[in-house]
Amino acid sequence: MAVLSLITGAGVLLSYALVQSRIEAVMNSAAQGLFDEEAFSRYFCALIASVFFIVPGIINTLLGITLIMRFSSIKMGAKLARFMGISWQAAYEYLRLN
Repeated sequence: MAVLSLITGAGVLLSYALVQSRIEAVMNSAAQGLFDEEAFSRYFCALIASVFFIVPGIINTLLGITLIMRFSSIKMGAKLARFMGISWQAAYEYLRLN
């Protein structure tokens, strides 16, 4: 039980650091007036990967690692956003308004 708690705690800390770095990249590109679709896709995959990192298990960890790799996060983020009906351009415009 203690090992599972440690793995979950490490997953929470890793997820926080990962999501924080990706959101900073998105906010910096929006503040500069640049639309970077890759940054949005990587942020979205970081959010999904954080769920896999928090839930303990080897397969979940491997899925999380796969989702945070640069090439797979860009491709999977774009595909998942299209599947869910998310428009990165609309998200960028919303960030620009704030």
